[in-house]
Amino acid sequence: MLTQMRNFGFINEQQYEQAKSEEIAFVNTDSKNKNEEEQISTSNIAPEFTTIVLSEVKKILKVDEDDHNFLFDGYKIYATVDLDMQRAAYKAFSSNYNLKRREKLNGALFSIDPSNGYVKAMVGGKNYKKGEFNRALSALRQPGSSFKPLVYLAALQKGMEMSSVMEDSPLTTPGWSPKNYDGKFRDSMTLLKAIEISNNIIPVKLLQYVGVDSVEKVWRDAGVVGGDFPKDLTLALGSISTKPIDMALFYAALANGGYQVTPQYIYKIENKYGEVIYEAKPKKKQIFKSEDVALLTYMLESAVNYGTGQSAKVFKNGNLIPMAGKTGTTSDYISAWFTGYTPTLATVVYVGYDDNKSMGGGMTGGAAAAPIWKTYMQSVVNIQNYNVGTFEFIDDYIKRRDLSLREIDLKIGLLDTDGVDKRTALFKAGTEPIESETKFKDGIVF
Repeated sequence: MLTQMRNFGFINEQQYEQAKSEEIAFVNTDSKNKNEEEQISTSNIAPEFTTIVLSEVKKILKVDEDDHNFLFDGYKIYATVDLDMQRAAYKAFSSNYNLKRREKLNGALFSIDPSNGYVKAMVGGKNYKKGEFNRALSALRQPGSSFKPLVYLAALQKGMEMSSVMEDSPLTTPGWSPKNYDGKFRDSMTLLKAIEISNNIIPVKLLQYVGVDSVEKVWRDAGVVGGDFPKDLTLALGSISTKPIDMALFYAALANGGYQVTPQYIYKIENKYGEVIYEAKPKKKQIFKSEDVALLTYMLESAVNYGTGQSAKVFKNGNLIPMAGKTGTTSDYISAWFTGYTPTLATVVYVGYDDNKSMGGGMTGGAAAAPIWKTYMQSVVNIQNYNVGTFEFIDDYIKRRDLSLREIDLKIGLLDTDGVDKRTALFKAGTEPIESETKFKDGIVF
């Protein structure tokens, strides 16, 4: 940390030597994963955290932004970064085929603990160096289909179910006619099927039903502030410009069962006497009903198990870990995303060129971003003593019978009888389908 501050002119050589003698340390301690402290300042393993940690320290200590004298007071600053996870994130980027073969292709990763908002790992860009543009915190990009879950959540909040059926048919709005990725239409399908295959028509029709304001409320409730919010139906396909950190806040609220968290970069500060003068006290505010989040999480688990997110699957001891997520691809392959979460970590990966040029055909979220997410998470789950956890809020609802499971037909949303195109779906008590597919040939279309 000090070396970087000297190199970038924040402090001079004399101040650098004085600060070193005061034994200032920026450290990481995670009792769950390791028994010893690791110094960020000497290892230089997490330059993405250098600037943000320094800025947060100044806010906590009420120091002016351009005042560096506090560095000479012997503070010991504990950062939330997990260095094992940070190394895993760097490895995921440095080993990725697309990033290696395309010199100017870049991206970002933001990984946050949904239980407390502790930022565990962050990649600001390929071969990121301190002081460079941090894409994880600042890059404004369209998220594409990774934004669709906000529309689905708004629909679930209004009483729709994953078994609700809608028509995948041509739709024309003023100045715009949305198309599916492959240009085809598939007649009727359930919301569960639509999110699995990342259908475009269904979420646009859902947005017509729930209204843009409902989706904006979901977005703002997650803690995202500022930014222009599109007021037209293109919003359903992710036409908003947003940052990886913003997407992570929404997905963190899904991982923890519906609670807003605030990103934390420092969890403790000690003075030179070893006295704790600051300790983070993360606050969680419930913003979504846990039952609705449970339904959406179940749908996004299905998107990973059977849909466009299959390339992100992560296994431990031969078993698929509890995970949910959504791919995102923008028009002309300009941006690719995978936004996913486990019960204990929400992680967003973005890939694209800084000048917003096309990455070329085939560079979808599943092809360009999901493999990076997978490589990162595969390393994370293998960290000693790391606990993947379970989606306890879902399990608890099922045990209490507030939620129940049924086998449905993905086309018509009724109880499955023939085993063709079936899927296990989750329902709120009292909303389960009671009729079978054999009784209604064409189902019930919303």
